[in-house]
Amino acid sequence: MYTCAERLHPADPTEFAMFLPVYIGAAGPLTPNIAQFEGRCLDFAIEWLGFNDDQSTFDIQVVASNKKSFICEDTLFVANTEMDHI
Repeated sequence: MYTCAERLHPADPTEFAMFLPVYIGAAGPLTPNIAQFEGRCLDFAIEWLGFNDDQSTFDIQVVASNKKSFICEDTLFVANTEMDHI
């Protein structure tokens, strides 16, 4: 798993492509428990919950825990081939 902390210079905002998100994993029927990782402020567990009955929608559960500070925040970028969410 590749995280922001593993970039060449994590404290240097001028690093090339620093604005791009960091890939964590893919969710789907073949990879139901995609990731457990530590962000800068929270710990995350992401799980594929499956399709609905007619296979037109699906659910992914994101559990955030262990907030390290009252004022810190993490940003997740979730996308598929048709849409994305920040």
